[in-house]
Amino acid sequence: MTNEEFQSLVLQQLGKINKRLDSLEEGQLHLATRLDNVDNKVDKLGLRLENEVIDKVRALFDGFALRGDQDRTAAKTPR
Repeated sequence: MTNEEFQSLVLQQLGKINKRLDSLEEGQLHLATRLDNVDNKVDKLGLRLENEVIDKVRALFDGFALRGDQDRTAAKTPR
């Protein structure tokens, strides 16, 4: 193999490596974008839990507690 053939081969291999590196960088950008989307969805879900679900659970607990108080009062009242 001559020096020129060797240099040509090395340049070809470097070109392939650069293409693969570019592909990896694009993949990382895509993954970063998707991760940002997931983070946003998790944040929205957390806010929804805080705003909607927790209030509903609290209302159910309050209703359960009120019903228990009513049952205890009814049990104490003579008939």
